[in-house]
Amino acid sequence: MKRFALSTICLLAIFSIARAHEPEPGSLVSMVLDTKVQKEILLTDAQRADVENLRAADQKDPAAAQSTLLGTLKPSQVKRLREITYQARGGAAIADEAVAIELKLTPEQKAQVATIWRNKVLDLQMREKVARFRNPAARSAWLLRNRREQGDDLLAVLTEDQKKTFETMKGRPFDFGTKK
Repeated sequence: MKRFALSTICLLAIFSIARAHEPEPGSLVSMVLDTKVQKEILLTDAQRADVENLRAADQKDPAAAQSTLLGTLKPSQVKRLREITYQARGGAAIADEAVAIELKLTPEQKAQVATIWRNKVLDLQMREKVARFRNPAARSAWLLRNRREQGDDLLAVLTEDQKKTFETMKGRPFDFGTKK
Protein backbone atom coordinates (compact mmCIF):
# COMPACT_ATOMS: atom_id res chain seq x y z
CA MET A 1 0.00 0.00 0.00
CA LYS A 2 2.83 2.39 0.86
CA ARG A 3 4.53 1.64 -2.47
CA PHE A 4 1.31 2.39 -4.31
CA ALA A 5 0.85 5.68 -2.48
CA LEU A 6 4.48 6.66 -3.08
CA SER A 7 4.33 5.78 -6.78
CA THR A 8 1.06 7.70 -7.14
CA ILE A 9 2.60 10.78 -5.53
CA CYS A 10 5.63 10.52 -7.83
CA LEU A 11 3.43 10.20 -10.92
CA LEU A 12 1.34 13.20 -9.86
CA ALA A 13 4.49 15.25 -9.30
CA ILE A 14 5.86 14.32 -12.73
CA PHE A 15 2.48 15.05 -14.35
CA SER A 16 2.31 18.45 -12.62
CA ILE A 17 5.80 19.35 -13.80
CA ALA A 18 4.98 18.32 -17.37
CA ARG A 19 1.79 20.39 -17.35
CA ALA A 20 3.65 23.40 -16.01
CA HIS A 21 5.49 23.61 -19.33
CA GLU A 22 2.38 24.15 -21.46
CA PRO A 23 1.64 27.71 -22.57
CA GLU A 24 -0.58 29.51 -20.07
CA PRO A 25 -4.18 29.45 -21.42
CA GLY A 26 -5.15 32.92 -22.60
CA SER A 27 -1.56 34.16 -22.74
CA LEU A 28 -0.35 35.98 -25.84
CA VAL A 29 1.82 33.00 -26.78
CA SER A 30 -0.92 30.40 -26.35
CA MET A 31 -3.41 32.54 -28.27
CA VAL A 32 -1.09 33.13 -31.22
CA LEU A 33 -0.56 29.35 -31.55
CA ASP A 34 -4.23 29.01 -32.54
CA THR A 35 -4.66 28.98 -36.34
CA LYS A 36 -7.89 31.03 -36.18
CA VAL A 37 -6.07 33.74 -34.24
CA GLN A 38 -3.16 33.60 -36.70
CA LYS A 39 -5.60 34.24 -39.56
CA GLU A 40 -7.32 37.04 -37.64
CA ILE A 41 -4.09 38.93 -36.98
CA LEU A 42 -2.88 38.26 -40.55
CA LEU A 43 0.37 36.43 -39.78
CA THR A 44 2.76 36.08 -42.70
CA ASP A 45 4.31 32.69 -43.51
CA ALA A 46 7.61 33.84 -41.98
CA GLN A 47 5.82 34.95 -38.81
CA ARG A 48 4.02 31.59 -38.63
CA ALA A 49 7.37 29.80 -38.64
CA ASP A 50 8.67 32.09 -35.89
CA VAL A 51 5.51 31.52 -33.85
CA GLU A 52 5.87 27.73 -34.07
CA ASN A 53 9.37 28.07 -32.60
CA LEU A 54 7.83 29.93 -29.66
CA ARG A 55 6.02 26.79 -28.53
CA ALA A 56 9.31 25.26 -27.35
CA ALA A 57 10.75 28.59 -26.16
CA ASP A 58 7.66 29.21 -24.02
CA GLN A 59 8.37 26.03 -22.08
CA LYS A 60 11.81 27.28 -21.07
CA ASP A 61 11.08 30.95 -20.43
CA PRO A 62 7.53 32.30 -20.95
CA ALA A 63 8.58 35.94 -20.46
CA ALA A 64 11.31 35.65 -23.10
CA ALA A 65 8.91 33.89 -25.48
CA GLN A 66 6.40 36.72 -25.09
CA SER A 67 9.11 39.30 -25.65
CA THR A 68 10.22 37.47 -28.81
CA LEU A 69 6.61 37.30 -29.98
CA LEU A 70 6.11 41.03 -29.49
CA GLY A 71 9.28 41.66 -31.52
CA THR A 72 8.01 39.40 -34.31
CA LEU A 73 4.61 41.03 -34.73
CA LYS A 74 3.67 44.38 -36.21
CA PRO A 75 2.06 46.90 -33.80
CA SER A 76 -1.37 46.37 -35.38
CA GLN A 77 -1.02 42.60 -34.91
CA VAL A 78 0.00 43.03 -31.26
CA LYS A 79 -2.99 45.30 -30.66
CA ARG A 80 -5.45 42.80 -32.14
CA LEU A 81 -3.80 39.87 -30.35
CA ARG A 82 -4.16 41.70 -27.02
CA GLU A 83 -7.82 42.42 -27.80
CA ILE A 84 -8.46 38.74 -28.50
CA THR A 85 -6.59 37.78 -25.34
CA TYR A 86 -8.75 40.14 -23.25
CA GLN A 87 -11.87 38.61 -24.78
CA ALA A 88 -10.65 35.08 -24.04
CA ARG A 89 -9.68 35.87 -20.46
CA GLY A 90 -12.61 38.13 -19.63
CA GLY A 91 -12.41 39.76 -16.21
CA ALA A 92 -9.31 37.70 -15.37
CA ALA A 93 -7.32 40.10 -17.56
CA ILE A 94 -7.92 42.81 -14.95
CA ALA A 95 -5.38 41.03 -12.72
CA ASP A 96 -2.63 42.04 -15.20
CA GLU A 97 -0.65 45.12 -14.21
CA ALA A 98 -0.80 46.62 -17.73
CA VAL A 99 -4.59 46.33 -17.80
CA ALA A 100 -4.88 47.78 -14.28
CA ILE A 101 -2.81 50.78 -15.37
CA GLU A 102 -4.89 51.36 -18.50
CA LEU A 103 -8.10 51.11 -16.47
CA LYS A 104 -6.64 53.49 -13.87
CA LEU A 105 -7.48 51.23 -10.94
CA THR A 106 -7.24 52.91 -7.55
CA PRO A 107 -5.00 51.39 -4.86
CA GLU A 108 -8.14 50.08 -3.14
CA GLN A 109 -9.35 48.43 -6.34
CA LYS A 110 -5.90 46.90 -6.90
CA ALA A 111 -6.01 45.44 -3.38
CA GLN A 112 -9.51 44.04 -4.00
CA VAL A 113 -8.41 42.53 -7.31
CA ALA A 114 -5.33 40.97 -5.69
CA THR A 115 -7.40 39.42 -2.89
CA ILE A 116 -10.11 38.10 -5.20
CA TRP A 117 -7.55 36.77 -7.68
CA ARG A 118 -5.46 35.05 -4.99
CA ASN A 119 -8.55 33.31 -3.58
CA LYS A 120 -9.77 32.30 -7.03
CA VAL A 121 -6.35 30.94 -8.04
CA LEU A 122 -6.17 28.82 -4.88
CA ASP A 123 -9.70 27.52 -5.51
CA LEU A 124 -8.91 26.70 -9.13
CA GLN A 125 -5.68 24.93 -8.18
CA MET A 126 -7.57 22.76 -5.70
CA ARG A 127 -10.22 21.87 -8.30
CA GLU A 128 -7.56 21.19 -10.93
CA LYS A 129 -5.87 18.63 -8.68
CA VAL A 130 -8.96 16.40 -8.76
CA ALA A 131 -9.90 17.05 -12.39
CA ARG A 132 -8.88 14.62 -15.13
CA PHE A 133 -8.27 15.64 -18.73
CA ARG A 134 -8.08 13.60 -21.95
CA ASN A 135 -5.26 15.74 -23.33
CA PRO A 136 -3.45 19.08 -22.83
CA ALA A 137 -5.95 20.89 -25.07
CA ALA A 138 -8.85 19.77 -22.86
CA ARG A 139 -6.98 21.02 -19.80
CA SER A 140 -6.29 24.39 -21.44
CA ALA A 141 -9.93 24.78 -22.47
CA TRP A 142 -11.08 23.90 -18.93
CA LEU A 143 -8.64 26.35 -17.35
CA LEU A 144 -9.60 29.15 -19.72
CA ARG A 145 -13.33 28.59 -19.17
CA ASN A 146 -12.91 28.53 -15.37
CA ARG A 147 -10.67 31.59 -15.32
CA ARG A 148 -13.18 33.46 -17.45
CA GLU A 149 -15.94 32.57 -14.99
CA GLN A 150 -13.77 33.61 -12.07
CA GLY A 151 -12.97 36.86 -13.83
CA ASP A 152 -16.61 37.89 -13.51
CA ASP A 153 -15.97 38.55 -9.81
CA LEU A 154 -13.13 40.87 -10.78
CA LEU A 155 -15.38 42.85 -13.12
CA ALA A 156 -17.56 43.73 -10.12
CA VAL A 157 -14.65 45.79 -8.74
CA LEU A 158 -14.74 48.18 -11.72
CA THR A 159 -16.71 51.41 -11.98
CA GLU A 160 -19.08 51.83 -14.93
CA ASP A 161 -16.52 54.00 -16.77
CA GLN A 162 -13.81 51.39 -16.21
CA LYS A 163 -16.13 48.67 -17.51
CA LYS A 164 -16.72 50.72 -20.67
CA THR A 165 -12.98 51.22 -21.09
CA PHE A 166 -12.38 47.49 -20.67
CA GLU A 167 -15.04 46.71 -23.29
CA THR A 168 -13.25 49.10 -25.67
CA MET A 169 -9.92 47.40 -24.90
CA LYS A 170 -11.42 44.07 -26.04
CA GLY A 171 -11.97 45.41 -29.56
CA ARG A 172 -14.35 43.90 -32.09
CA PRO A 173 -15.71 40.46 -31.15
CA PHE A 174 -13.66 37.44 -32.17
CA ASP A 175 -15.40 34.13 -32.91
CA PHE A 176 -13.37 31.56 -31.01
CA GLY A 177 -15.49 28.70 -32.32
CA THR A 178 -13.67 25.39 -32.19
CA LYS A 179 -9.91 25.55 -31.77
CA LYS A 180 -7.95 23.95 -34.57
